[in-house]
Amino acid sequence: MPAMSPALTNRCMRDKLQWHMQSDEHLGNPAMNHGQLTDDPLLELVSEMSGIAVWEYNFAVNAMLRTAGHDALYGLDWQVHWNLDTFLSATHPDDREAISETIAQSVAPEGPDAYEGDFRVVRPDGSIRWLWVRGQVVVRDEAGRGQIVRGVIADITGRKEIEEQLRNTTDLYRESLMATISSTMTLGNLRDPYTAGHERRVGEFAYATGEQLGLNPDALEGLRLAGYMHDVGKFAVPSEILARPSRLSAAERILVETHPRAGYEVLSEIPFPWPIALVALQHHERLDGTGYPEGLSGDEIIPEARILAVADVFEAMSSHRPYRPALGSEAAIAELESGAGTRYDPRVVTAFLTQMRENGLASDST
Repeated sequence: MPAMSPALTNRCMRDKLQWHMQSDEHLGNPAMNHGQLTDDPLLELVSEMSGIAVWEYNFAVNAMLRTAGHDALYGLDWQVHWNLDTFLSATHPDDREAISETIAQSVAPEGPDAYEGDFRVVRPDGSIRWLWVRGQVVVRDEAGRGQIVRGVIADITGRKEIEEQLRNTTDLYRESLMATISSTMTLGNLRDPYTAGHERRVGEFAYATGEQLGLNPDALEGLRLAGYMHDVGKFAVPSEILARPSRLSAAERILVETHPRAGYEVLSEIPFPWPIALVALQHHERLDGTGYPEGLSGDEIIPEARILAVADVFEAMSSHRPYRPALGSEAAIAELESGAGTRYDPRVVTAFLTQMRENGLASDST
């Protein structure tokens, strides 16, 4: 960019407001107008009503021009002189280093012309306010260093307080949700002691597999909860069938295979931020269409259900069941490896087995 020009003019707000920064007259001698960016009453009125202040900073003379409402954002009366030190001294100590680095990067040769961010200021009365700032380098010297930066700044404390309230509400919702899920799991364990802990272990296996696949923390939490709830539909199956120490008849098998749909009907009434109801519905589906209850195949099965399917098969085969002893980890691994690419998602199988071998995933019964 060329060196600083003698006069910079910015026309804004539908050409009705004009403010002129004469570098030789104003920024070269900031005391000439007491640091005020403009004496245009309309611009000052718009700035005051919007709660947004406009500023222009000259690094060559370490001085800032700004609209009248600027200093009030910091809880200060009008300061005749405002420079970088004034700004940084008002900035919260925990944010000072980050905002200094952002500005330094922007004005450095070949640095980005624009920057923006949120930061805190500490007012003279000790109160803390959140401000949002956006700056734009408008003039660079012959070496490429930023000389004049122009921008806007606004108080966003109200928005931050609302965000905090939402986070607190979300935390309370999650705590209530986890308490409900924990109670449901406890009831299930009491009703069907032979599969006690099955849901919990499937949830942990699914979580570990998702980590190996690179899922984000929110998606991992959803996977864990889906594992905890995937068999909730078994409440619709008579307990004497679930606990029978012998092979089920064909009719009883059909009844047991209704549990994914029953679980979906219950869970779809809860506004989860994850597809937990669909996971419950699809966790017995298989890629080749041989699963139940709908015989889905391929991409018809959501990724979360594919992960749960692998975790569920491993846990079920490795654990004791009323009608058979535990088959063991080796048999479960053989089933997953033989079915990878046909019944099970091969990426999921690889991720699960990698976690198992590297981090010792195993069913409590193995």
